[in-house]
Amino acid sequence: MNVKKVTPLDDRIFVEVLEDTASKTESGIYLPEDADKGKPIFGKVLAVGDNKDMIKVKVGDNVVFQKFSGTEIDYQGKDCLILTSADILAIVDL
Repeated sequence: MNVKKVTPLDDRIFVEVLEDTASKTESGIYLPEDADKGKPIFGKVLAVGDNKDMIKVKVGDNVVFQKFSGTEIDYQGKDCLILTSADILAIVDL
């Protein structure tokens, strides 16, 4: 399905998943998906819900969160997730 707009509700955060470089070693060897199981991944916040008391991030922030968190959604050809504020581990500078 082609999603045109996403508006997160409550404490939800809409995040674009940034390229997952964890599955490729420095020497260029690709690891199977289960080899990096549980490693955190990075994303960019695209939208936030309306519960400002629970949400500590803003649109444009780069964040780190655990792999397998949230609900996957294809948005404008990009891999994105809808996460809860508790899924976000940290705001990072990339």
